Amino acid sequence: MITVFIPTAFRKFSANRGQVEVAGGSSLRQVIERLEAECPGIKEQLLHEGGIIHPGLAIFVNDEQITQGLIEQIPEEGTIRILPAMGGGAPTVTSTPPDTDVAAGLQTCGARRPEGLHCMD
Repeated sequence: MITVFIPTAFRKFSANRGQVEVAGGSSLRQVIERLEAECPGIKEQLLHEGGIIHPGLAIFVNDEQITQGLIEQIPEEGTIRILPAMGGGAPTVTSTPPDTDVAAGLQTCGARRPEGLHCMD
């Protein structure tokens, strides 16, 4: 059997279970079909239009990220971990309008600036 670790965001499809066991020894596509039988509605969350793995997910089999998509061969026993992409990160840098003081002591865009300081329009 394969133990599939269900991320928190998808547990509403698994009756709030953190892991589900399904038969392995086949392709990832077949394992997802078996998982769908245990957790109705989860397949829709895992697969994107056209039947490919949703681009916001990473899937690991026995702690190695899959590389062959749905045709990846899954062993008889082991683990599958589904990891949704994490949001957030560094804020987006926005440009400063021309002729606006960036900080006290800095000259405005269009004027002479210290070496290495560039005005972003």
